[in-house]
Amino acid sequence: IVLTANSPQQIYWYDQPSGGTLLGTGINYTTPSLLVSTTYYVEAGDNCRSIRISVDALIDTVPAAPVVTDGSRCGAGSVSLSASAPLQVNWYDALSGGTLLGIGFTYNTPSIASTTVYYADAGLGCNSIRVPVNAVINPVPAPPVTTDDSRCGQGTLTLTANAADPVYWYDAISGGNQVSVGSSFTTPVLTTSTTYYAEAANQCRSLRTPAQAIVNAISADPLVTAGQSCGTGSVSLFASSTDPLTWYDQASGGVILGTGNTFVTPSLTSSTTYYVVAGTFCPSNPVPVIASVFAPPQINLGADTINILSGQQTTLDAGSGFDGYLWSTTETTQQITVNSENMYTVIVTDSNQCSVSDSVFVNVITGIYTKGDFSGVSVYPNPSSGSISIEWMIADAHATLLEIYSVDGRLMMAREIKGMQNSFKERVTLTDYAAGV
Repeated sequence: IVLTANSPQQIYWYDQPSGGTLLGTGINYTTPSLLVSTTYYVEAGDNCRSIRISVDALIDTVPAAPVVTDGSRCGAGSVSLSASAPLQVNWYDALSGGTLLGIGFTYNTPSIASTTVYYADAGLGCNSIRVPVNAVINPVPAPPVTTDDSRCGQGTLTLTANAADPVYWYDAISGGNQVSVGSSFTTPVLTTSTTYYAEAANQCRSLRTPAQAIVNAISADPLVTAGQSCGTGSVSLFASSTDPLTWYDQASGGVILGTGNTFVTPSLTSSTTYYVVAGTFCPSNPVPVIASVFAPPQINLGADTINILSGQQTTLDAGSGFDGYLWSTTETTQQITVNSENMYTVIVTDSNQCSVSDSVFVNVITGIYTKGDFSGVSVYPNPSSGSISIEWMIADAHATLLEIYSVDGRLMMAREIKGMQNSFKERVTLTDYAAGV
């Protein structure tokens, strides 16, 4: 320690208040190395000396070094350091010398991007040794790379995340609830699309990456209208939906037969079931559509031509077992009675709404013209199913020529009859002639 004294005369340094050893002269005196405080004495004068006065070389106790606590953070930013000591704590950027950065039991560093060492000592002038304090910057892991999952309709989905560090799953982009740990996460049963978040973690956590659990709506089943054919033929089937429609030959897929609202089948000989599906990404259930093939009804009004005599009537019968009848006379009964010459047509409809028609011509014969001495002429049966009998009366005996013509004037048969008198009956076979009048 350097001790100093001022006087206009010579100065003398001693180790005792009187006597003792002369240690040095001059304004300054540098003590040997001291462990404890020591008192020295100084006097001034030449021939006569002043009294000696004491000068203390004080050795202060070095304070204990502060107890420090390192600080850390994830990624660049300010780090909080702390230290405890009974005296003032001083913060520096070097082990010795350097810059005083702050005073107090805590020190918040400026923003740093890498781990940095700071130093703290305790004291108000006689300070402790400096101790290092670490401001640790831990690296933030890279966010995981996630893979979405999707499904049609409600159910569970599996989301995946790829990262070098362990992966944690949450239900919110920050905070929220941890729902799973690991590279994959199977959701609970979902009815709507839901976003989950994955983060990678070591000492620090990465930013959270979203992963979509997508629930796509299944297309509604289409509304269908079956079709039918009365007898062999194609059938038109119909379906309606807000989504595209596809027609198949099997419920489990099979061959695509067509697209759109209408499908016309190939020619069918029997009823066949087809299937239509709405949608493409999440298709509906296959809906069956029946193409019905019904045997057409059978009807027969009999002969194509029916002959009646003028003044007679005949009944036309379309047969029983049909759901509907419509005659060309506008009547809607199974039978109609007619007495005028005309072509009569009936349309019958069965329970499958299949219809068929048949026609018959009713011919009215106005009579047989007789002349001369012939009387009481009759022809029967009329109509005939194979033969007719002709009878008449004649007053005088003479030869007679019998001729039969078709309605169009062609001579069909001629026969000369001799020796007639009074009455006559002749049977004529018609089986060799075509049906007609």
